[in-house]
Amino acid sequence: MSQDGEMTKKKFLDSAYELDSAEKTRDFYKEWAQTYDQEITDNGYASPVRTAQALVSCGAQLDRPLLDIGCGTGISGVFLKQSGFKELHGSDFSTDMLALAKGKDLYSRLHHADLNNPFDFVEEQYQTVTAIGVMAPGHAGPQLIESVLTLTATGGLFGFSMNDHTLDDPGYLSEIDRLVKSRKMRIRWSEYGDHLPQIGLNSIIMVIEKLG
Repeated sequence: MSQDGEMTKKKFLDSAYELDSAEKTRDFYKEWAQTYDQEITDNGYASPVRTAQALVSCGAQLDRPLLDIGCGTGISGVFLKQSGFKELHGSDFSTDMLALAKGKDLYSRLHHADLNNPFDFVEEQYQTVTAIGVMAPGHAGPQLIESVLTLTATGGLFGFSMNDHTLDDPGYLSEIDRLVKSRKMRIRWSEYGDHLPQIGLNSIIMVIEKLG
């Protein structure tokens, strides 16, 4: 690939952490959809497999449906399936990315998430929920954690990643601390490691259990 081609290819990842609104994020991922998988794979995207392995280690129920929030093109679904989860449901606000996820034939249900009411499609609580590469300023704020608890059955697990950019915002860890202290959840897994190692970006993988 030419040098100009490399610059075009890197443009999306370099800009992904500069978004400051849901609307800008939606437009950005519409443009990125076709090259998303290749770009993040080239940069060693590690959070999906780390999250999937953490959930299995915490005893997630592999035979129950899992909701993959912000599933995008379905790259996280590949690793969730490989780790033994049998039925995946996915949601995302990008119709372009959902179309690509549908083509991978990983999810039995895919939902277009409304930015104003992103979980209106949920009819029953899930035993396992994931949000991999989702929580970040301009993407999903700290309030997502408590929202997901309402979707999760008591004793169920929520596995998610928070990269270095997310951790720069103290609101995320403060919200986790608040929910733990209020006995709404407990932390079952927390590990700092690779996220996109080719650009030196790390993440915390966390698994929380919803308490009664």
